[in-house]
Amino acid sequence: MLFRLLLVFCCAIPLQAQIFTTYNTTNSTLPDNIVNTLLHDANSNTWVGTENGLLQIDADNNWTVFNTSNSGIPGNTIRSLYQDFEGNIWVGTQLNGMGKFDGESWTNYNPLNSGLPEYHVRAFAQSADGTFWIGTPAGLVRWDGADDWFTYPMSDTGFLYINITSVYIDAANQLFMGTINGGLATLIDETVTHYRTDNSGIGDNTIADLQPDADGNLWMATAFGGLVVLTPDFNFLNFNIFNSDIPDLSVNAIDFDADGLGYLAMDAYGLTSFNGSEWETWNTDNSGLPSDYLNDVAVHPDGTIYIATDDAGLSIFDRNATGISSTPSTNVQVYPNPSHDVMVVQAATPLRRVEIRTLQGRYLSAWEPHTNTWVLEVEQLPAGMYQLTVITEKGRSTQQIVVQ
Repeated sequence: MLFRLLLVFCCAIPLQAQIFTTYNTTNSTLPDNIVNTLLHDANSNTWVGTENGLLQIDADNNWTVFNTSNSGIPGNTIRSLYQDFEGNIWVGTQLNGMGKFDGESWTNYNPLNSGLPEYHVRAFAQSADGTFWIGTPAGLVRWDGADDWFTYPMSDTGFLYINITSVYIDAANQLFMGTINGGLATLIDETVTHYRTDNSGIGDNTIADLQPDADGNLWMATAFGGLVVLTPDFNFLNFNIFNSDIPDLSVNAIDFDADGLGYLAMDAYGLTSFNGSEWETWNTDNSGLPSDYLNDVAVHPDGTIYIATDDAGLSIFDRNATGISSTPSTNVQVYPNPSHDVMVVQAATPLRRVEIRTLQGRYLSAWEPHTNTWVLEVEQLPAGMYQLTVITEKGRSTQQIVVQ
């Protein structure tokens, strides 16, 4: 092993940085470097949907891969993830319908054994009465969770475009749908309305993702119009390369942190944040982000940002990493930092795992101390900056350390 851990106590020196930790098929058990979708569930699990199976990362950082060879999952090409009111995890695939995982076993649905109109399932939502709303390229599906399936066809139900990409239900039980070429569609009191560029102020007709903010606005990731925000009074606000600092017009996904800051997964220009007035962008030129081609973004309850790339695996971004760490969530300390020989890693609860990587996310080594204090000898490392990830029962803390 490259480094040796010993027990010592030293003084602390602060340092701050922003760190990307990347997991791929080379340095981890991630099933594929194409990551399509992400979900942080209510039980502190993170679900990672890839092109070749599903990964579960539990609260103790145990990794479990589900694929058609080792489980009852319906297919390996994962396109959507959802947790229902009962805590079940739903998986939508591109070629094999959808599956429900109850923590023990899978129940699968496809056009041959259910009312699904086709095999590709892009989106899930659930209304207050427990009804499921499922987005597919063949239309919106309403399902009571038992035997009552109904697919909304075109024209006679008011749908002019049925290629559904995303579904959102607000507190008033109003249904919003992103479509391909049909703009934003709403289903309110069984009346369907399409908002397109030719009849409203919306900036694009293809919407990849819908996410509500804390103020009642609905943010839309569009394919060719940048970011569109629908206000509660149904006004459309458009943010594009001509009137803002958004880096490109093609946005794939959106999520928010606890402070309401919006993060946008750009199709080819990295990760962007927007607080309503200011933009900040991270890409392969100015950060440790491993790819500019992103499919999804999901902010973890601990504040770290999980990023699904289209070609470089899963990246975890910690904007608030600190060299001595006094993070409220984990209460981890690392000192002295910088150091030329040893660093103490200390926490209020036992250290379940300690990992060290390069700033580009390349794995170097890891340990499972299961004690509150360990010491890392770093004299064999070349001088420079590294990522140190510490996992305790309180959560994950990623910090930057400096070897002199």
